[in-house]
Amino acid sequence: MLRPLPVPQPAQLVQLVSRFPGEPRSFAFRWSVYEHSRSQNHVFTDLIGLSPSRFPVGGQGFEPALVNGEYVVGGFFETLGVSPAMGRMIVPADDQPGALKNAPWLVATGLVAGTPVAFWSQRLAAGWVDNLRIDGALSIGWAAIALVAVALLSVYIPARRAARIDPVEALRHD
Repeated sequence: MLRPLPVPQPAQLVQLVSRFPGEPRSFAFRWSVYEHSRSQNHVFTDLIGLSPSRFPVGGQGFEPALVNGEYVVGGFFETLGVSPAMGRMIVPADDQPGALKNAPWLVATGLVAGTPVAFWSQRLAAGWVDNLRIDGALSIGWAAIALVAVALLSVYIPARRAARIDPVEALRHD
């Protein structure tokens, strides 16, 4: 027996398919077609899109493995009625050119919030572990530089990779 999809109102989900004469049906649409369809939509509650891909996943001491995943549009999870357990969901504004312009503010916010937390965490950990000492402006300065570098890379690298992917080509080769 098939179970319903774990979304509110699964019977209202519709999948758009295109078919050209002589070709099999396709789920691929150009980004411009998606944007036009979404902006001119008067029938559906919302439109969502996705592009399957394979992503390398690994960790310290583990060999990286390719796993199946999908790039999704900003309103994907909200449209399906999924809410985050923690943090924020991607939103349609994340799809727009220039979405990274807020990255420096996010990094600055992380530093302002993260530096005191790191400081007090070090103090707490020092009570548990002997000879743990991180003090002085130089140590804190290098930690701040490392936080900024990691935060910028964690925003920039996935965004650059996603910007180079043509969803139509990704769908055709899957």
